[in-house]
Amino acid sequence: MLIHTSGLIFPGLYLLTLGNSAHYLLESEQECTLFDPGLSVHITPLMMRLEQLHFKPQELSQVFLTHLHPERVGGVPQLRKLNPDLKVFGSAAMKTKLQDPEFKRLIFEEDLRLSAQYPEAPAFKAMDFDEYQDLLFIDKTFPESQTFNFADNLAIRAIFAHGHTSESVLYLVLPHNAIILDESLGYFRGKDMAAPGGDADLEESLKIATTLKDFELNAMCFPNGGLITGALVHKHIEAIIQNTKDLLSQCEIAFKHKISAETIRESVQNSFYANNSPDPLMRTTLDRSFEAVWQQIFSAFGD
Repeated sequence: MLIHTSGLIFPGLYLLTLGNSAHYLLESEQECTLFDPGLSVHITPLMMRLEQLHFKPQELSQVFLTHLHPERVGGVPQLRKLNPDLKVFGSAAMKTKLQDPEFKRLIFEEDLRLSAQYPEAPAFKAMDFDEYQDLLFIDKTFPESQTFNFADNLAIRAIFAHGHTSESVLYLVLPHNAIILDESLGYFRGKDMAAPGGDADLEESLKIATTLKDFELNAMCFPNGGLITGALVHKHIEAIIQNTKDLLSQCEIAFKHKISAETIRESVQNSFYANNSPDPLMRTTLDRSFEAVWQQIFSAFGD
């Protein structure tokens, strides 16, 4: 089952959707934990979603990041302005990257570009870069497999996954066996056409999917579109494994048969990444994954 509507999905775990952007909230006594705040322009609507679910924005005490693409972390500075006591958790690799002012500037500029394309943009006031970069940092890091315990027997376990980005982290929510993802497990695009999302390393994404295949997962919580439950979980993992293997093997064969790079590139795009979504976030993420995946394919098999 595909779930896109904001609301409770398991005891203590909520889905918040803004267009195609999906965010997850863990409730624990008098505080809440958010996974990836999204774009700056979405912080105010996201707080409104919280209030619709009868939470107060000041109850949001901490944020866990899956990776550092702008559409997932661009809103951290705006969120810190709303709640100065907020703590942001991420891997040591994330913290290191966010110590580079030029990397922060890339996030800042892309966050601005994407934020400007949403209906909320006219009412959104962006901060200047100096203020933005001062608020974009990791408070606390953790090692791989670190488990964080919350009230009501809830816990999350961090799983490092270097497929979508080199710093990616997945979070297994226990006891629900729901996994909060970046695009390491690709894009859910129907039952069969799972699109690979191994922007940094397709082989690493394949390893991650193969590992998770043995988990008894009840839900896969994607950063876009929502989450899937039930039989779709295992079907998606199998599909992403098979599609990634087929993508690599068929492209290798095509190059060996001297099919032009332009023809192969077009075939890859049409098979997995063709996109006419009105949502700028979906267009951006699919286009970015396609270009990154194609670069790996061409580097491995091209002339």
